[in-house]
Amino acid sequence: MFEGVNKVYIATDQDTKGIELKTELIRRLGPERCYVVSFKDCKDANEYLQKYGDEIKNVINDAKPVPIKGIIEANYIYADIRNLYELGIQEGEKINQKAIDDLITWETSRLAIVTGIPGSGKSEFVDYLVAKLNIIHGWKAAFFTPENYPLKFHYAKLFEKIIGKKFSQAKTSELEWDMAYDYIRNNFFYILNEDDFTVKSLLDSARILVKTRGVKILVIDPYNKLEHQYKDSETQYISRFLDQVIQFAKINNILIFLVAHPKKMNKSEGKIDVPSLYDISGSANFYNKTDYGITVHRKTDSDNIMINEVNVYFQKIKYKHLGKQGVISLNYDYETGRFNQAGRDQSNWLIENKDIPMPINLSFYETDKEDPPF
Repeated sequence: MFEGVNKVYIATDQDTKGIELKTELIRRLGPERCYVVSFKDCKDANEYLQKYGDEIKNVINDAKPVPIKGIIEANYIYADIRNLYELGIQEGEKINQKAIDDLITWETSRLAIVTGIPGSGKSEFVDYLVAKLNIIHGWKAAFFTPENYPLKFHYAKLFEKIIGKKFSQAKTSELEWDMAYDYIRNNFFYILNEDDFTVKSLLDSARILVKTRGVKILVIDPYNKLEHQYKDSETQYISRFLDQVIQFAKINNILIFLVAHPKKMNKSEGKIDVPSLYDISGSANFYNKTDYGITVHRKTDSDNIMINEVNVYFQKIKYKHLGKQGVISLNYDYETGRFNQAGRDQSNWLIENKDIPMPINLSFYETDKEDPPF
């Protein structure tokens, strides 16, 4: 619809939902052609008309272009400033799991770096967080996950987390298969150009998914599978790489999860030490530059054999409104891929959890309609 249109005027309400809509429209349409209409101290066009009368004719002519680079005038972000003034700084989004929500909440335009030794469950934990953020808040996700190739194996992991059952025809019904397939294909996407693993190729593909599919989360798992082109020292390269990723998150208003392996596994009294972000190979910038820093560490029994229980260390949360440092212990359910503190959660997130809005209309199963309304 907007192909060939060089100028788009954004004139949304100036309350919280209106600001969210404005931000999403700019993100999807591209800031380079968007002009933002200001209703001054009014909530919307109707209130402006009542207060200022014929002056409403001028709001289009007075619309300001979205700043791409350089100086940002206060009147462009008036609605955002006013919203902050009236409501205060709000905590991030939660995943409806108290143990985790008490320590960390989530918002877009951020970078989260997750580390842990091989087999610790860091990728499973990231997938779990992403699935919860998607189900509860509608944040669609794109995955660069070559270690899960063929991708059907990663699809199976998402299926188990969402449906709450093992990915098997013997364990699930055709109804559950249909529900999961249609939900996953509309909410989760993959980036894997087998001929080009460069950062540029990855971010170019992610940018397309932001604009065409509304993706709000990008998972890079793991860092060392990207093709890194060093022109200077490793430390300088990593600094520039992280700056590039952080800038991409901000410009496109997405949350990026970066999974990175520690450089070595230190031991104390025969047990592997809990790694920190400073232990990631290459640079202390992995800790210094991230907004969220998380370590997933799997517990061992008396014989030093790993068990299905992990400690999750929230080592860095840059902004206090998003959470605080701390550690929690979680049980990993091998069949569902879910993390819980007590008991098993085998609910179907698409229909059984009352805290989650129904994402699809299931009424067609009770009718004679031939095609489901997905």
